Amino acid sequence: MCLATKFYQQSWSTFFSAGGWLACLLWLVFSMQLPVHAETLPKPMQPSAIVVNGQLRQDLNLAWQAWKARYLREDGAVIVPEWSTGPGVLYHNVALSEGQSYAMLMAVWANDAPTFSRVWHWTQAHLQQRKTDRLLGWLWGPQPAVASGNGLIETDYATDANEDVAYALILAATQWKQPAYLQAAQLLLKDIRQQTLLMVAEKPYLKVGAWGQNQWYVVINPSYLSPVHYRAFAQVDSDGATQWLAAAEATYPALEGCSRLTPLNLPPDWCGVDYGGKMIPSFTQPKDSLRFGHDAFRVFWRMRLAATHGDALAERYLSLQTALAGFYNQQGYLPDGFDEHGKPIRPDWLKEGQSSPWVLAMLLAQSWQGDGPSSENQAKYQLLRALQQQHKGLWADSDNYYGNSLVWMTLYSLLPKN
Repeated sequence: MCLATKFYQQSWSTFFSAGGWLACLLWLVFSMQLPVHAETLPKPMQPSAIVVNGQLRQDLNLAWQAWKARYLREDGAVIVPEWSTGPGVLYHNVALSEGQSYAMLMAVWANDAPTFSRVWHWTQAHLQQRKTDRLLGWLWGPQPAVASGNGLIETDYATDANEDVAYALILAATQWKQPAYLQAAQLLLKDIRQQTLLMVAEKPYLKVGAWGQNQWYVVINPSYLSPVHYRAFAQVDSDGATQWLAAAEATYPALEGCSRLTPLNLPPDWCGVDYGGKMIPSFTQPKDSLRFGHDAFRVFWRMRLAATHGDALAERYLSLQTALAGFYNQQGYLPDGFDEHGKPIRPDWLKEGQSSPWVLAMLLAQSWQGDGPSSENQAKYQLLRALQQQHKGLWADSDNYYGNSLVWMTLYSLLPKN
């Protein structure tokens, strides 16, 4: 079996394969002016799954071009306009290991080899600077003491970004026949495994960062868990294959246990596993262990990605996430998450009755069926298309790097994988 089949890589070149003319024609038909208020549902359409997926690919391609134009610098740095690391701490025009990893994933999924190369080489040169391992420092930006004026602000690592970079390198090595990418992934995976994998009650968990363990428990960020990644890692990291496969298996008990901590059974931003193997709230982030917020939002694209790769446990987990659909059916919109009491979060930018674009995308990920999306889901998708027209290729204000990235990744996860 070839690596491409093993990793289920979806090639973007299928945009222009046989039948592509039909998708282009339908794109012109569907590109008529749509309502821009999320509370106004267009009349549901009944196209086949092939037509829906063709339209989705076109929209993702448009968004990728807009995303690059807004956030990606010519040298390969993804510049985030604003980023807060806590109350009163706000950085401007910084690069994050997370942003670099998202750009690499989007580039390989968009079959954009030149962009992938630029982003990876910048990431290597500027974030892979720790003295004892190859893990990426997570925050780069203004550093007055550095001659260039910029440098690593935080050398600690964020495990999810390292996982995503390694996975993107594996996919790129297969898709573009670049063995150097595979070698880089293998070296990075060795350090991820040695620095972050811990055995707790005979199950493997990955520390979220160097700080993610104390005498009582190991901190878990549910949105870092990705069984698709771990199974791909097992294929190329022979020394750690058993551990990676066990990590994939341990994902679902951890997700379900952490989700049960929240009032609505949604995944929390943070939680923990004690040394007896019980999922518990994170003492260092007590409210975040009950809140379904911007960290937890990533769970949905990772689980839908696993489900479209044939993972029945991912599909099962998504089927249990009924809170979003229940709220939407009752209220007609989706808030920007739910607080520790299960109450909707409504930031000032979210208009009355309007849905948060990324939470609307998550609702699609929760209930999408690739072999024939329901008319209700097709109608919800048209709401996102309307927002994309309004925001010139993106789905929200152009300063919202995270939200626009989240919608892209979530919509990509809906596409069937070969």
